[in-house]
Amino acid sequence: LFEYAREHADASGLLNHQNPLVPALFSIDLEQEATLEDHGERLEALEHRLNEQSTDAQGPDGETSEEPQ
Repeated sequence: LFEYAREHADASGLLNHQNPLVPALFSIDLEQEATLEDHGERLEALEHRLNEQSTDAQGPDGETSEEPQ
């Protein structure tokens, strides 16, 4: 978590807050939000790809093109 705080150490230093933990926690929160947003975008892209593959695997009548076993 403190690796996230280091990303914003310069900005946190300018804040000069009475409690040094507050800027560190805020920096951690900012980085975690960015990471969650990135993961959300990646998940959405993967779901879109899976839906496309699922649609491509179905024939024109909506059934799968594979033969039943």
